[in-house]
Amino acid sequence: MIDLRDDDTLLSEALAEHTDDTADAPGCYALDIVVPDAGFETHARRWMRSGYESTPPYLGRIVDADAVVYVGRAASVRDRIEDHLAGDVRTASLPSVYDVRSILAVRWGTNTDHAEQVFADDLRAELGPNAFVHSR
Repeated sequence: MIDLRDDDTLLSEALAEHTDDTADAPGCYALDIVVPDAGFETHARRWMRSGYESTPPYLGRIVDADAVVYVGRAASVRDRIEDHLAGDVRTASLPSVYDVRSILAVRWGTNTDHAEQVFADDLRAELGPNAFVHSR
C-alpha cells in the first residue's frame, strides 16, 4: 500500500494498485485515515481547530477504533481523492481533520448512494467490529 503522506508519492501510483484501466472513472473509494492514539479531549480539540463548531456524534467510535476508514463516491475517483488530499476543495469531515494514509480499496462503476452504502457495509464486514468505517 502506497503512503499518500509521502510528498514524493503520486496519486496515479496509488490508484494504479486498484485499476488496470483509467483512474478517472466513477466509483466508490475507501481511504485509510491516520488517527492519533489519543484521548477523546485531544480529538475534540482537533475537530475544533479544524473549524467545526462541535464534535461529530461518532467521535467516541473514532477514538476507540483500531482502524478508521472514510468511504466516498465520485464521478471521477481520481479527481475526488485529489480534492481530499488538497484539503481546500469540497471538503469532507474526516479527511479535513485527519490525514489520509492510503487508498484502501476502490470499487469502480456505479457512484450512487446505494453503491456507496453497500461498499461501506462490505468493508465493515471485512474489517470487523474494531474498525470505524464512515460514509454518508
